[in-house]
Amino acid sequence: MKTSMHKLVRQLLRVSRTRHPDPAWCRIISAWSPTTPTANSPQPILATVTLSAPPSGGTQATAAATTYDYNSPNPGAYPGGIQDIQVLNPGSGYTTPPTVTITGGPVSGGASATAIINGITGVVVNNGGSGYSVASPPTVTITQGTPAHATATGIATVDPITHAVTGITITDAGTGFVGDPLVPANALTVTFSSGSASATAFYNPIVGAITGFTNIVAGYGFDVPIANTGLKKFVDLLPGIPGVSSYVSTANGYTAAGATNLGQALPAAVPPLCQDRCRLPQGECVSL
Repeated sequence: MKTSMHKLVRQLLRVSRTRHPDPAWCRIISAWSPTTPTANSPQPILATVTLSAPPSGGTQATAAATTYDYNSPNPGAYPGGIQDIQVLNPGSGYTTPPTVTITGGPVSGGASATAIINGITGVVVNNGGSGYSVASPPTVTITQGTPAHATATGIATVDPITHAVTGITITDAGTGFVGDPLVPANALTVTFSSGSASATAFYNPIVGAITGFTNIVAGYGFDVPIANTGLKKFVDLLPGIPGVSSYVSTANGYTAAGATNLGQALPAAVPPLCQDRCRLPQGECVSL
């Protein structure tokens, strides 16, 4: 029944003219998705990041690690180590940086990072200006308040052809950027060391929010999956011959005490983007 209904929904999706599917369609398909680990099981988990809880009344932050840069021209630049850490939920109420614990597979270790509380979360260039040097790009200072009670710094990226600023890399996100951004006293000032470029900076106004990480140490061994994650192999339940084989009947079929489930995981490549498609819980994309 699950298989036939699954096929029916796929056919309906393929003939649909809706470019971006209604999430309800994904939920419908999810209801018929298999729960037994198959070749479409989730990707292996290479690293987990845990942040300690804030004082009473706060909300614990969550984060995730990137083990290597998928878009890097040199993916071997981070062999087995942590490349970056992203904030998933900034939490609230932190008064001191929480303890950051990074764990992975059986041979991993050595990774560490320092959490940033209420730092700058991003900068957008409004006017790139002109006449800047690629070899000596301008520095950027971001402040809040008069006099400034919070300061962050960065360095600009200059286009070699137009000599205009095209982006800003934050070198120090600072801390203490708080308050309602609509209140003039909390406005941020972005200052370039030279030229006419301008930009707008952003921050999370929630007091005690984790906004990023610094002092990231890559560590090692994060190219080996954590146990029992990833694409499982040899997990199909094999039917036996009643009265002849040693297989016994179970709730899910016939198996010999899980003899075919070796508990091993296959490393998985990066899944394709599901743009304009639904992604099923087991990772499969369904085309429209």
